[in-house]
Amino acid sequence: IFIDDLIYVDKLGSGNFGEVFLVSSLKENNYYALKVLKKKKLVENTSEKHAKEEKKIHEQICFPFIMDYFRTYKDHDNIYFL
Repeated sequence: IFIDDLIYVDKLGSGNFGEVFLVSSLKENNYYALKVLKKKKLVENTSEKHAKEEKKIHEQICFPFIMDYFRTYKDHDNIYFL
């Protein structure tokens, strides 16, 4: 799945560092949650380490009540957790 293959369906929530969106895949008939973290806010609050730790935790967790982690994307402004 590539970031360009995702269609934004709805906004699910927001927090201090970004927002979470419901997205669907153009190539598959699946829905995903996409967390978008603003790099600028992470740097301003010296929270880059927290984002790295969150990614590491998502990669390791396999539990029926927690959504599966697929991959991380990044661009100039944002970090994306799918």
